[in-house]
Amino acid sequence: MREGDLLVVPVGARLPKVCLKCGARHDITRRKASFTIGTAAKAAGTASGVGGAVLAQALRGLDRTFAVLAFTGVAGMLGVIAWLAQRGAAKVELALPLCASCDAAWTEGEMLRTRFAWALGVSFALLAAGYALYSTPTLGVGGALFVLALVMAIGARLPKRFVSATVAKAEAVSLKVEGAIADDVVARARRRAERRDAQRDEGPDEET
Repeated sequence: MREGDLLVVPVGARLPKVCLKCGARHDITRRKASFTIGTAAKAAGTASGVGGAVLAQALRGLDRTFAVLAFTGVAGMLGVIAWLAQRGAAKVELALPLCASCDAAWTEGEMLRTRFAWALGVSFALLAAGYALYSTPTLGVGGALFVLALVMAIGARLPKRFVSATVAKAEAVSLKVEGAIADDVVARARRRAERRDAQRDEGPDEET
């Protein structure tokens, strides 16, 4: 079903063989993708935001070195908590149709996303250490790594490699799909449903 710029897919529905990224109809595979139910994701994000605000308030007035070390430790702990909350959050799963090329781009994107996350984590640690130790070289390396990771992430066009959802519910997921592709998916799904209904109505004659 189409709702504005979104393709609303009921959980458990089998989408037609149309690549949701490029619209191709041949060489289609189905990739299982999990989406965190919106309310759970929002709650986790709110908890992280509140924790960060409380942490910033608590560290005011502390010695610079101690404050940075404390901030790094607590921020790491909050990151682990947020990760665990995300892992334990309720999710729904869809089998997304993708062509071979778009499926390969998705797989590569997952690998690159992990690398960028590690690079950003290391750059954050270097920046915190450089600030706490008054080390200009460490700050420079951390800043350079941070900028490099961002530039590479932008160049890799990570958001373009995945099918994202704006809202995920227990019964349906709203996917961000190009309008022409969404229209094609809806039209093919409607024709398939009409053929199925026609076959049901034309069922075998009952023997008398």
